[in-house]
Amino acid sequence: LGVGANTAIFGVWDRVILRPLPVAKPHELVKVECHMTIDNGKYFDTSGRFRYSDYERFNNQSQLFSGMLAYGGQGKVSLRDQHGASRQDALAVSGNYFDVFGVKPCVGRMFLPEDDRLSADQPVAVISHALWRRRFGGHKDAIGQQLTIDNLPVTIIGVAPAKFTGRLLGLPDIYIPLYVWARMHNVSLQDHPESLVHLIGRLKPGVSRVQAEARLRVVASWITEDDPEEIQSTVLLSPANRQKLSGIKQAVYPLPLLMAVSIMLLLIACANIANMQLVRASTRHKEIAIRQAMGASRARIIRQLLCESLFLAVLGGICGILLAIWLDRLLCTFLSSTSFFRFTPGLDARTLTFALAVSLATGVV
Repeated sequence: LGVGANTAIFGVWDRVILRPLPVAKPHELVKVECHMTIDNGKYFDTSGRFRYSDYERFNNQSQLFSGMLAYGGQGKVSLRDQHGASRQDALAVSGNYFDVFGVKPCVGRMFLPEDDRLSADQPVAVISHALWRRRFGGHKDAIGQQLTIDNLPVTIIGVAPAKFTGRLLGLPDIYIPLYVWARMHNVSLQDHPESLVHLIGRLKPGVSRVQAEARLRVVASWITEDDPEEIQSTVLLSPANRQKLSGIKQAVYPLPLLMAVSIMLLLIACANIANMQLVRASTRHKEIAIRQAMGASRARIIRQLLCESLFLAVLGGICGILLAIWLDRLLCTFLSSTSFFRFTPGLDARTLTFALAVSLATGVV
C-alpha cells in the first residue's frame, strides 16, 4: 500500500512538475518577461505577454539567441472535416515554433517561416499525435487533408511527436500559424496594440541568462515609449525548460497533500511491518544461537536478516507497482475532471525506478 500510493502520486508529479520539456537541449530555453514599475515604484507588474511588434524586435537579437518563438491565442476552436464537427484546443504559434524547440515531426513536416506570413497561399496546421490517433486512426493519409477551423479551410501538413505538448501543459490538439489565427479573427498582428504573444528564446552557446538580460534591458527601451506613465521597464529571463502549469494549477493543488499523506502511509506501513519482524525475530533466538555456535559472525547474521528484509520489500514493491497502475488511472481521471488538461495514465521507467528505490530503501532502513 505504501509503495503503491507513493509510486502513483510520484508518477503524476513527475509528468506534471519535475520532467523537463521533451525537446533538444531544454536548458538553453528562456522565457522573456517584462517587469514594469509605475509612479516611482508604487505600482508594479510582471507580464509575460508582448505585442507582436515586440517579438519581431526581440527576434532580431541574433547575437544572443539562436532563435526566438512566439505563441498565443490559445483556446477552443470549431473543427469540421469528413469525420464530423467537434471542439478542439488550438494554439497559435510562430513559423519557427517547432524549429526553435528542436522538435521533429512524427509524420509530414513542421511549419516553415513562409507558412506564417500574410503572403501564404494556403493556411496550414499541425495536429497533435493524440488527435492524429483519435480522429484519423494514426494513418499517414491524414497529411494533406483539409480541416475547417472556425470557418477557415486549412491543410494538415504534419503531426507532432507523441511526447511533445508544447510549453503549455494543455496538450493543444491543433497548432496554427499566428497569421492564420489573425486571419480567423480579422486582426492585424503588426498594428495590434494589445499584448498577445508569449516569447521563448534559445540562448546561443556561451551566452548566459544574466548576459542576455543585461543586453535586452538596453535594447528594449521601446516597450515604454508609447506610455509615459510607465517610468521603468525591466526585461527578465526565466528558465523555460519545464512545462507551464497555467490553467491546471487548481487541478494539481491536491498533489502535495496527497504526497504527504502517502508518505505517512508508507511510514505507518513500515512501522507495522518492523514490529511484526521484531516479534518474529524474538522466536528465532535458538536458530541464531546455533548459527553463532557454528561459526557465523555477527556481520553474516545481520546480512542474512537484511536479505530477508530486502526480499520482503521487493515483493511488496512488485505488489505496490500493480496497485500503482490502478491508482495512477484513478488519480489521472480525477485530475482530468478538474481541469481542461487530459492527464494520461501510465508508469514509465522513471516511475518504476522510483518504486524500486523506495522498496530497497524501506527494506534497508
